Amino acid sequence: MEMETNFSTYTNWAQILEQIMVLVLVVGRWLAPKGEMNRDQLTQLLLLYIGLGADILDMLNMIKTPGVDTNWQVAIAGLCLFSCALLQFTLVLTQSSDPPETNNEQDTQTPVNGSRRSCCASEVWSLLSGLCQQDGPFLVFRLYLSIGKQVIDELMIFFICKNALTVIIEIYRIIIIHVRHRRQNT
Repeated sequence: MEMETNFSTYTNWAQILEQIMVLVLVVGRWLAPKGEMNRDQLTQLLLLYIGLGADILDMLNMIKTPGVDTNWQVAIAGLCLFSCALLQFTLVLTQSSDPPETNNEQDTQTPVNGSRRSCCASEVWSLLSGLCQQDGPFLVFRLYLSIGKQVIDELMIFFICKNALTVIIEIYRIIIIHVRHRRQNT
């Protein structure tokens, strides 16, 4: 009986510490120097971090579900995805800026650093980072767990839909940026 009580206390503290970790990452970014970002961009970044944190915490909870916790290969894959997703908190690629408005068409054709403007603006790198580090792999992992391992619940369905929708929107946004870039360079 005492052993069971100690284990449940440990489990509760572990969950609390996991949640505090994500909050510390968000608050730490808020208090860190903002560099070139204005307040609007910083608040967008912080809102994004809160969403990322919720998704990452759910990944940790999935690893603890019965059926997954006893399969060490699946648990290690989930922990690798968790670790990779945490790296996003070190990147500040989410800052985007509107394309400069020019009245002179020659300005849009002017080479920057000896070449035309890069097709991969910071917003594209941000989208690719989210797509490759979190939403894509999380979607695949969740689909594998739900279809292959029959681990499914309401929260899993919600996050599968969330990740699928996010992947679609990120790909759509990359296409929009690419099309806008091609129009500006023609």
